[in-house]
Amino acid sequence: MKALKTEEGWLLVLERGEEVVEAITSFVKEKGLEGGQIRAIGGVADVTLGWYDLDAREYRKKRFEGNFELVALLGNASLVDGEVFCHLHAAVSGPDYALRGGHLFEARVSITAEVEIRPGPRVERRRDDFTALNLLAP
Repeated sequence: MKALKTEEGWLLVLERGEEVVEAITSFVKEKGLEGGQIRAIGGVADVTLGWYDLDAREYRKKRFEGNFELVALLGNASLVDGEVFCHLHAAVSGPDYALRGGHLFEARVSITAEVEIRPGPRVERRRDDFTALNLLAP
């Protein structure tokens, strides 16, 4: 990973083979951020996305093998029980040009990942009984 401090935060360039969620979360922890916005584009492979099944109160995950354009990654950083949590959603497209999207659980950089992180105020998540998820509680 290469990082450049900018006026608004940081520009990260993840290298081939790095796991996207792990790399972003590690960087946010290293910088001591307790809130902020995250966005990225690039090329990734072997992507695991999730869709939250509200009735079952669990994520339904699907893995997509192969190389994909990371059309958009959007998310935020917050704290869950005092620990950094990066909530990331991604849209990816393959050779059929169809978009696949959802909660990003895993993706490996195949070409590059250009990530912008903008620090924000401390934000915590708290368990929501209705959804069984940790939702933002500003």
